[in-house]
Amino acid sequence: MSSTSTSSFEIEWPDVSYDKGDQEFYSSLVAKDSSSIFKNRTRVDVFMYAMALGFNAKKRLPLVKRVPNLNPSAISGEERWLMRSIAVADTEDLDIIIKDHHTKVIEIAEEYANAGIKILREMIERSTLESEKEVEFQSALYAQIKKMGLGKEKNEDSNNEK
Repeated sequence: MSSTSTSSFEIEWPDVSYDKGDQEFYSSLVAKDSSSIFKNRTRVDVFMYAMALGFNAKKRLPLVKRVPNLNPSAISGEERWLMRSIAVADTEDLDIIIKDHHTKVIEIAEEYANAGIKILREMIERSTLESEKEVEFQSALYAQIKKMGLGKEKNEDSNNEK
């Protein structure tokens, strides 16, 4: 595929939303004074983790009040392809990634993220003591990521340049 066709394929990517009722929660997770592992990360990072958790749990939850929160320019090409991959797996239809269907891809990703953000919230609420929240949350999240086959062992080689 030429870079021109890739560019035009990406230009039409719409805004991504999460539920208005979760705006404060997303912000609190990435805040500079947060004890979350998402501290100083982006809301896109939280959205992607939430989407993966929702997909792994096989739970989609429609948004109650859709508010465009994530600008397409904040979402990398790799993150877009992850969203497309989840949509293909969900629908079992490769045609879902055709550019005219980006709104359906986004809807599927948003619904998985909406279910996943509830999972994240429950994980945090289950943490009992404030001092244990970060460790317990990280352990539970890493266990979930490893269960999904996305984690790497510390001694595993990486293809990423350092």
